Amino acid sequence: MRVNHVTFAGKVHDVSDIRQAGNTKVCTVRIYQSYPKKKSDDGSVSEWGSDWVSVTAFGAAAEVCQTLEKKQEIIVEGRLKYDTWENKQGDKRSELKINASFIHRPNGS
Repeated sequence: MRVNHVTFAGKVHDVSDIRQAGNTKVCTVRIYQSYPKKKSDDGSVSEWGSDWVSVTAFGAAAEVCQTLEKKQEIIVEGRLKYDTWENKQGDKRSELKINASFIHRPNGS
């Protein structure tokens, strides 16, 4: 059995313009999730960390991208995709992305 399903909750950082790939609409969203990284002696958070991920949305999910705003909380469902490439300097680069099937706005916004 092969299952590739991921759910990621985070906040919108930026959204690309919708483009056409053949007959399909495509949009890319960069989202992040902050978490407490270090606590002070009094228990308050003294340092925050964050995880960032690029999301590629197709079809109906891409249309939802048009309505997203910076810092808006969203939940993305889809599958993981590992991309590799070489930059202009010839260095190998890689990025783990999400190909979104659904984009939800938990607060109904």
